[in-house]
Amino acid sequence: MMPMLSGRSSLDCNILDVREKDLELAAKIGKTLLDKNRDLQQTNEMLEQELTLATDKVTQLKHDLQQKVNLLHSVTDAESDFYYSSNK
Repeated sequence: MMPMLSGRSSLDCNILDVREKDLELAAKIGKTLLDKNRDLQQTNEMLEQELTLATDKVTQLKHDLQQKVNLLHSVTDAESDFYYSSNK
């Protein structure tokens, strides 16, 4: 609590005391919000990195799958060609 200032009423001192407490509370809330924001930014960066890795993995898997599909088509086409040429 603030010391009694000469010429100030106790009501004035109480108002100043309340304002000081409000300021302290606002500062604590502000610090808490800044800390939470920092934590959320770090989490967001980590999730973005994980998303990038997952996207890269999906791209690689799609490429691998397309290669296998192409190979399967080649084998199927070769078998069809062999079947039709042997039945002539």
